Amino acid sequence: MSQDTYAEYTGEDPGRYELGAVTEVEPVPVHDISERRTPEQVSCMTWNIPQAGIGQPVQILQRRRLRYKAKITLVSMGGATSVVFSPKLDTVQGSSPQGCTYSPGAGIQDSFLPDWESQKPCYAIAIGGGPAIVSVQDEAYSGTN
Repeated sequence: MSQDTYAEYTGEDPGRYELGAVTEVEPVPVHDISERRTPEQVSCMTWNIPQAGIGQPVQILQRRRLRYKAKITLVSMGGATSVVFSPKLDTVQGSSPQGCTYSPGAGIQDSFLPDWESQKPCYAIAIGGGPAIVSVQDEAYSGTN
């Protein structure tokens, strides 16, 4: 006894339909992550970064789940020889701050740093002389942060 797989719907079996029949279902949202999207939100801020040992580290970026990237610029060194950046507060609080250290070249007023492409927060402290001024442009996608 052979059974035709395209037989008409019989009985109460909800899984079997007539040949060519269509059933309505809810659409499934699909997000193509390979396609480049433009960030919809941006915030800009300028921070005075105190010298290590005199002031406390400054949190220049909050944790942001939908961050695209943050562009950080050393605007003025004001006597500091370098600025230390870290995603962890405890690494920049000590007497010898640890993290990613940047020093602009001689005679350079503005120094563009690599983009911060992380969800994590960012803390900064100046070392070696005096305070520094840092500008941050934080870009993100729309959604709940």
